[in-house]
Amino acid sequence: MDTEPGELQNCPLSQLRADVPLASGYIYLNSCTFGPVLRSLQRCMADALREENEEIIAVRGKEPGVRFYERAEKARQSAAELLGVLAADVAWVYNTTTASRLAIMSVDWQAGDRLAVTAVEHHHSSTARRYA
Repeated sequence: MDTEPGELQNCPLSQLRADVPLASGYIYLNSCTFGPVLRSLQRCMADALREENEEIIAVRGKEPGVRFYERAEKARQSAAELLGVLAADVAWVYNTTTASRLAIMSVDWQAGDRLAVTAVEHHHSSTARRYA
């Protein structure tokens, strides 16, 4: 990868910061539960909601719904390529809690294994191991 320090391939860090609503005035390090929604994602969500309201619900169109799932699968493939895994190994989940629980419960825990969490971790992270 031929990038400069602090720069992602084809995407300078300044462009990423510009997409984070809080980054222009603050140093923001929490990127999970209370993270701001990226401006580009806000636009994407608004477009998807408009499409759902105007093309799917209003006219009971099936084509736009099919296009939504095609885009979701294309995004899954892109994520898989980025991570170097199969698309079937990329899961869409509703929130970070669900993702964390799936990750914790997918480990083949053995006697003596430990799960390290911080004192400010969500309750689900420290209890999920008990049910794995």
